[in-house]
Amino acid sequence: MLGGDVSKITWEQFKENFYAKFFSANVKHAKLQKFLNLEQGDMTVEQYDAEFDMLSRFASDVVRDEAARTEKFVRGLRLDLQGIVRGLRPATHADALRIALDLSLHERADSSKATGRGSSLG
Repeated sequence: MLGGDVSKITWEQFKENFYAKFFSANVKHAKLQKFLNLEQGDMTVEQYDAEFDMLSRFASDVVRDEAARTEKFVRGLRLDLQGIVRGLRPATHADALRIALDLSLHERADSSKATGRGSSLG
């Protein structure tokens, strides 16, 4: 599989060999398709990011650099978050994630305040 001096292999070579050994072509293709179709939907930003990270391992050609990774992440966010995040022009996936997390925290706080107000008597 790797042969020779394993201390000289790159991380990319290791990953390629690992995936080749432990994931069939069908599984890799299914994971790639799932990544290509991934959208936040009803997931929290945290859940979406975890799924994005896990599936992106099978889509190195799609997220070939930080700009492509960031664009794909933003495109998958819910539309209400996507517009604001895109408008703030995040340079990295980490920036986009931080912005989306901040927005969702504010959204949850506003939602809980509204719920609290609506249930009070008097």
